[in-house]
Amino acid sequence: MCRWMKRRTRSINGYASQTMLVLFLFTLMLVSLLSVYSVQRAGLYAAMEQSTIDLSCISHAKAMIRNNTMVRKCGYEESRLIVFKEEWFDDRKVVFEDLGTYISCSYFKDGKTVEMKIFYSDNAIVSIES
Repeated sequence: MCRWMKRRTRSINGYASQTMLVLFLFTLMLVSLLSVYSVQRAGLYAAMEQSTIDLSCISHAKAMIRNNTMVRKCGYEESRLIVFKEEWFDDRKVVFEDLGTYISCSYFKDGKTVEMKIFYSDNAIVSIES
């Protein structure tokens, strides 16, 4: 084999040719793209597993917060406050109780009592603890 043919088939960095280097970089980009898509998918699956009962509890707690804030700020009579409320979601009884700084939301799920504490200030939810 000629001396110039050996140089053309093998580059300094050890790859067989520039084509192999381009294919390697293309494969690297493809793997990166697939990993980004899989991370996004994992986030979507986690969001899908969120219980509709929990989302309904948050929605009803927002309505209670809005009502109670309006009653307190506008000086309406105390009987208009929603301090205790029972609702049914998916054949489960959910109990709401306004305790001043947070709303306690509890229901039975798989034989256990699930309680969420929805903390609020004025008219916005600050945090949620389960």
